[in-house]
Amino acid sequence: MKTKKQLLQEISDLNKKVDELLRCESENIRIIEILKESEREKKAILDTMFECVVLVDDNLSILWTNKEVTRYFTMTADELKGKYCYELFAGRNKPCRDCNALNALSSGKMIARYDISFLGRRWMSRYYPLINEKKILAVYTDITESKAMKEALYKEQAHKDLILAQLIKSEQKYKKLFEDSKDAIFVMNIKGKIIEANQAYLNLFGLTKQELVNLDIWKYVFINEARKEFVNKIHKEKNIVDYLVHVRKGRAVIDCLVTISLKYGEDGNIWGYQGIIRDITERKKLEKEVLETSERERFEIGLELHDSLGQLLTGIALKSKSIAQDLEKVLPTKAKDVQKLVNLSNEAIRKTKQIVSGLVPANFGKEGLLRSLEALAIETRNNYGIFCDISSNSCHVELDDMTITQLYRITQEAIINAVKHGNANRVIIALNKANGEIVLSIKDDGVGFAVNNKMFEGRGRRIMAYRARMVDAMLNICKNEDDKGVNIICTLKDKKIN
Repeated sequence: MKTKKQLLQEISDLNKKVDELLRCESENIRIIEILKESEREKKAILDTMFECVVLVDDNLSILWTNKEVTRYFTMTADELKGKYCYELFAGRNKPCRDCNALNALSSGKMIARYDISFLGRRWMSRYYPLINEKKILAVYTDITESKAMKEALYKEQAHKDLILAQLIKSEQKYKKLFEDSKDAIFVMNIKGKIIEANQAYLNLFGLTKQELVNLDIWKYVFINEARKEFVNKIHKEKNIVDYLVHVRKGRAVIDCLVTISLKYGEDGNIWGYQGIIRDITERKKLEKEVLETSERERFEIGLELHDSLGQLLTGIALKSKSIAQDLEKVLPTKAKDVQKLVNLSNEAIRKTKQIVSGLVPANFGKEGLLRSLEALAIETRNNYGIFCDISSNSCHVELDDMTITQLYRITQEAIINAVKHGNANRVIIALNKANGEIVLSIKDDGVGFAVNNKMFEGRGRRIMAYRARMVDAMLNICKNEDDKGVNIICTLKDKKIN
């Protein structure tokens, strides 16, 4: 039998065990509460996710889903619980062939698929195996918008690639045209430093690409012309077409036409210039030959009319006059008819002389232009019955025969336009020297012209402009100050005064 002491010891030990059990139970309750809290936190976290999260067992039965799944499928969590994932997501009555969830569980590795479809949308799916629990956590991300965006980006990129390919093709085509052009093409900055130039440009100036780096185009393009005047003209007009300049080519000077325009930087400020230089030396030679041939033919036709037709008409007139005198005594009526023939012959002679004077102007010589213009003024008065006069502030206007001929023809054309198209009654020709220039003007008091009058864009104006270019003159056609009639001004610079 146990002693009292032993019994008390056993009771003490039992109390200790009870206390220990109570402590363990309290700890278990605390742990359970912690686990429950952790579960609630996990659920709260998963419920805030925009992805659909589904927990299934190894039979693919749904154990738990977050709120995003209930939102997409419009079912409660309890309604979803117990359903098979293949029923819900694939609409099947048995597991999918080569099931990604089961493959993840068997391999023990996460499996991801980037383009699966359900509910009419596109999804990225990830399957996480919980091996010890024989469960799979499936996470589905809706990528419908991002997929559409990606496809849109792909299309946009494809469009950009197409445009880039076209730009490259266009650039290659431009480069070929740039390099193959027979005209000198250049781009230069505001200071005249060449930035880009084609092979024709190098050939024009006889330069290499290395020499081009230090080239100042202004020094090559402008020999007698004022650089400042030209630059001001560019900045005022923004674009200049076919501006005649003289270019150095070795020791020679060649004639060129420059077409140039302003080039702007990204800030909108003028960065430089781009343009084309065309060598027209050979063309001008050919044009000069054409004009000289034309003048020679006119001269020969004039001489032929004077020497043959003129003489023939004169003979007819004299013979008719003699017959008329003989008939006056015997047949007075017939004599009057013959006299009419004499008058017609004299009129034909006058017309022939008028034609000849237009074809063969007076001998020029060093002062031939002024004398020829004086004769032209007299002929105009006689032929057209209008007032025509000439004035000059210099008796010594010395020009070469080519220049004199072209200025004379320009004056002829201006007078014809004034009479035929302008109905002018008065024409004033002025030939003056001032500030190192020769200025020829032909002013009339006709009906004038409107800015868009096609008459002044016709053959006559083009011929005058062509003749002016041939002698490096500047032609300007404008209204008179009183808005009556036209004033045609042709200006020659110093270099053309001998």
